[in-house]
Amino acid sequence: MVLSELEKQRLKNIERNKKALQEFQLREASNLAFEEGKSNKGSQNNATLGVSSSKSKRKANVDPPPRRIRNLRKHGINEEDRKKYLDTPVSDSAKPDKQAENTRKEGEIKAKDLIQNQQFDQALAVMQQFREISAGDLFDSDAPVKNKDIGELRSKMLDLVADERNIKIIPERITTMCFHPSESKTIVFAGDKVGNVSLWDASMEEDKGLISFNFHSRNITNIVFDRNEYQKVFTSSHDQSIRVLDLEHQKSSEICVLDGDESNGITDCHISGNTMYYSTLSGLLGRQDLREKPSIKHKTLTLSAKKIGGFSINPANDFQIATASLDRTMKIWDLRNPPAADYDYDYSALITGVYNSRLSISSTSWNNANQIVCNGYDNTINIFDVDNLLDTPIVKTELSLEPKVEKDSEPSIEEIEPEASYVSLEPKVRLQHNCQTGRWVTILKSRWQEMPKDGINKFIIGNMSRFADAFVGNGEQVAHLSTDQMTAVPAACCFHRSENWVVGGNSSGKVYLWTNEKLTDN
Repeated sequence: MVLSELEKQRLKNIERNKKALQEFQLREASNLAFEEGKSNKGSQNNATLGVSSSKSKRKANVDPPPRRIRNLRKHGINEEDRKKYLDTPVSDSAKPDKQAENTRKEGEIKAKDLIQNQQFDQALAVMQQFREISAGDLFDSDAPVKNKDIGELRSKMLDLVADERNIKIIPERITTMCFHPSESKTIVFAGDKVGNVSLWDASMEEDKGLISFNFHSRNITNIVFDRNEYQKVFTSSHDQSIRVLDLEHQKSSEICVLDGDESNGITDCHISGNTMYYSTLSGLLGRQDLREKPSIKHKTLTLSAKKIGGFSINPANDFQIATASLDRTMKIWDLRNPPAADYDYDYSALITGVYNSRLSISSTSWNNANQIVCNGYDNTINIFDVDNLLDTPIVKTELSLEPKVEKDSEPSIEEIEPEASYVSLEPKVRLQHNCQTGRWVTILKSRWQEMPKDGINKFIIGNMSRFADAFVGNGEQVAHLSTDQMTAVPAACCFHRSENWVVGGNSSGKVYLWTNEKLTDN
């Protein structure tokens, strides 16, 4: 067959293309072998230009090898997981990005984004341990102090004698504790979560010095004494009542009973002169004249839209009250000029100072040096100097005694509530303290000693590491109390009114007592 010139040219082109393709494949195989040989450190370079085309093709088409791992038991991998792990090829996306590793991280970064190997839960558990550390845990009894009096106080607190009886004085979890004001006898009162109140004379034998009462049906929130009548014990409760126990006449009477639902449960109470002040779960502050008979119509002010967990009265000026609220604030109120004194509409009193916290505030306590201490769920204890609040101008309302109400309409609190000017409070001292009590431990509350005989203002607070910590007004720690018998957190703590005695109660109804000397031979 005679080929035409066109056919001859076509065959030449085919032959030239075959040679070009062969040369291209050889060059590609050579480059691939060179790169693989270069990545294997310590091995010889087996990539040469003499590698055959067929061998290069086989090598280029081989699947990536499965992953291997040693010590599978050590890594917690069972047989089934091992097979899945080994059968999974390594993808390109799993390879580390060298450029990203060397790039500087900027801005705010969350810890979970920095944890390697996805072990964030385990790392979080380790990091959260630092939240549980309180300043009191770092107490050094030999640390130098600037004030000689504080140094002497620290020595006296270290010499306190712990009562070794470790007795259970009340059936349920202790929610509040206090000492009887007597300095001649060590008498302790405790209230629990179901309404029991117990009296323990620690100077007597256990079976003789213990008396229990049950005249409340809910959580006991505070136990206080009238400075003029020490034989009367006042107790407040979530059952919406305040009662007085007359130890001399052995009877209990109602002082105040609130109507309504459980939101009117009383959270705290304090006496100033002849007036009983109290706060409620619904954010009310009320007052009752102790010389009057209990009245159905109560004098109350709406100070918060949420629960007031506790409050305190300025010992020098009883018209100033500090409240700790679930709304994450501590507010100081001036009660000299309540709006129109019309309590039917629950007008708010006047605010003179506010401290805003990150989380809810559990308690406030006011001492005779015009200092306030508060603590809350942000794990801090804050000490404020509030001398300047008396100089804060008080905003007086110009409202009439009777608010203007249109027909067929209800009065609006927003319309008749006066605007208040106040000082934004900043703590003078801030201490780290673990206040995360949870469900089974009573809320920790810092409390000043009311009338310290040594003239040094100090407060006490329970420690989640099973201690009771005492601090003075400048934040220095003077005590870190514990005993060998202490098996639970002494969450409900307090000082004696004037003596440097300390008592703490735990969730099982047991008490821990520290005094100047051993009380009994038992």
